[in-house]
Parts: sequence; C-alpha cells; structure tokens
Amino acid sequence: MGNKTPLLLPILQVSHSSCSEFDCGVDPLNDYFKRYARGNHKKGLSSTFVLLGQGNEVEGFYSLAMGSVEVFDLPPSIEAKLPKYPLPIGRLTRLAVASSSQGKGLGQFLLVDAIERVCIASETVAAYAIIVDAKDLKAKSFYEKYGFISTNRDPLTLYLPLAEFKKKLLR
Repeated sequence: MGNKTPLLLPILQVSHSSCSEFDCGVDPLNDYFKRYARGNHKKGLSSTFVLLGQGNEVEGFYSLAMGSVEVFDLPPSIEAKLPKYPLPIGRLTRLAVASSSQGKGLGQFLLVDAIERVCIASETVAAYAIIVDAKDLKAKSFYEKYGFISTNRDPLTLYLPLAEFKKKLLR
C-alpha cells in the first residue's frame, strides 16, 4: 500500500462518477456498489465506506450493518458457553477491491478497518462477533486467514468473536 495512508470515506462523501467506474470483477458486488450502496447508506440499512486512490478512483469498499445470530448457528463448543437467545453482531455485508488494485493488501486493510469499527460500536451497542457471508470458497479462504470460523448454518457464513480480534491487537 506504500507510505501514504489510504483515504477511507463514507460513500455519501464520494462522487457518483468515482463510484460508477468501480469494477472488482464480481458482478453482484459491482452491481450492489453502483446501484444500492448509496441508497442503503442514506436509509440506515447499511453503512458503506469507500477507499479512494490518489486520483480519486475507488480502490475498494465495504458495507456494515448490525444484526443478530442464533446461538445454535455457532459451533457446539462455543454455543455451550453462551446464552440460548439471539446474539448481537456486526455484519460485514460486502467487501470488494477493484480488479486493478488487487494483490496490494487493500482487502486486509478494509477488513481490519471494518472489524475495528464494529469493535468501537460494540462499546456502545453490544456485539459479540462480526459475521460475513463469503461469496465463494476463495472469499471464505480470505476470511479464514484472519481467524473467521464457519457457522453451523452455512459453511460460507463465517464469524469472528470480537474478543478474539481484540486479543490479537493487544499482543
């Protein structure tokens, strides 16, 4: 990523023209970003943060929302330690890096920023974990590198307890 700190802004601060050029190589992610991310942000359905390059081109984005997960969706070893009602979570609804910017560590940068935002929010609004629905096995492998674990509900739905992330930060 170089020496320059990347510029990450809420989507409402990014021009429509910059957003319209985005292409990560995955049509559903491109479509979401171009057609729905701004409206969902305005309506409070999700918050989208956009990574801008030096020429104000969109290099990547992610979207977050709050939600819950049934404790029974988690592995039995975790489920046994938790109350038997839905658990509050942060949900990473989308994450993508532009095809032209892939392989530069931007996915990791976006993921860590998203998790940090959920950790900060969890100081005010409880969140046990962050959950993501991986689009495919390649995406699943990406999230697993950062400690995400598959749920019982779906092998492509993964979660990371925020306490685990916070422990790694404090090392």
